[in-house]
Amino acid sequence: MKKILSLVMVAVMLCASIVGCSSSAPSEEQPASSVSSAAPASTPATVVSSGNEAAQATAEILNTGLTPLPLKNEKPVIGWVETRFNHPWRVAQMNQFQQEMERLGVDWDLTIIDGNNDPNKQVSDIEDLIAKDCDIILLSPVTSEELATATKKVRDAGIPMIIVDRYVDGTDWDYAVEVDNTMLGVKMAESIVEDANGAEVEVVCFSLPAGSSAQIDQDNGFNSVIANHPNIKIVATYDTKGDRQTAMEQAEASLIAYPDAWYYTQADEIAFGIIAAAKLLDKECGENGVHIYTANHSREALKEVKAGNLMCVVTTPLCAIEACNLVNQILLGEKPPFKEQNGGEPEIIICESSVITQENASEFETLVY
Repeated sequence: MKKILSLVMVAVMLCASIVGCSSSAPSEEQPASSVSSAAPASTPATVVSSGNEAAQATAEILNTGLTPLPLKNEKPVIGWVETRFNHPWRVAQMNQFQQEMERLGVDWDLTIIDGNNDPNKQVSDIEDLIAKDCDIILLSPVTSEELATATKKVRDAGIPMIIVDRYVDGTDWDYAVEVDNTMLGVKMAESIVEDANGAEVEVVCFSLPAGSSAQIDQDNGFNSVIANHPNIKIVATYDTKGDRQTAMEQAEASLIAYPDAWYYTQADEIAFGIIAAAKLLDKECGENGVHIYTANHSREALKEVKAGNLMCVVTTPLCAIEACNLVNQILLGEKPPFKEQNGGEPEIIICESSVITQENASEFETLVY
């Protein structure tokens, strides 16, 4: 069995609040494709020196039986292939990782690559990072199946492999810091069941990219709930690729084809597209109009919940702080770099979620990104 660690949501959401305060418009901010963070002048909480001496001393003090990860370069080289840069949740996650590096006081050569929402590009990007002699590689995969071959290449190259916020088929990776997307689907379905109160409801699904672990898991969670409620029926599914404009165009058609349907959407960017389409068609959203249920917890989503345009938002916690600390622990020798040294199975850290509604939205004011 894979090791699963469950994180307390409050801690994760507090982590997200750091990013929420870092930029007034995260959707417009683009991270650099290659970033290096210098250690501050004051004594940091944890330091990885260029010669790895500090890491060696820390490992000896901890008496873990492990040793710091041998470096291939003067300082740790960390590579991360992200799903894409043009999404506010992704931008917030990348910014959060770099902020955590600063908090830890580490000096890493960090390269973050834009996967452009293209699994084939991500495979090529992984190959480039292997050639760069990275010490640790992180991956936020577009889809779970296509990236399995790439993670095997990383493992074959003897590089620790960390999956971030989604998963990859197989077990050719050592750690994962994941959003529990199954639970996101469960919580959206439970909200719909509660609001329906036994009435007949047609549901239209607006999904993330088909084949992504987030799409698959959210659907599995959602379907596991509504299977016990025959009054709720999915009448159509649209693959929006997670894109607001695409969702708006598809919603213009679906709102006409299914005028009374409720919407289960797998990301708030998708929900915003539906709200925009409803406005174009002079349709009201919310309790007295188009019911929209979604995930993520951007500042814009919180605004729409407060306005009553979204029935609920299930939070999708950022995974970057846990991922950054995991990288640091591996470098220091506090965590084994490979699953073979960790019971033989990948270790999974699960980030938990909450449900935001109009009634409790004020509680999340400082916890959005």
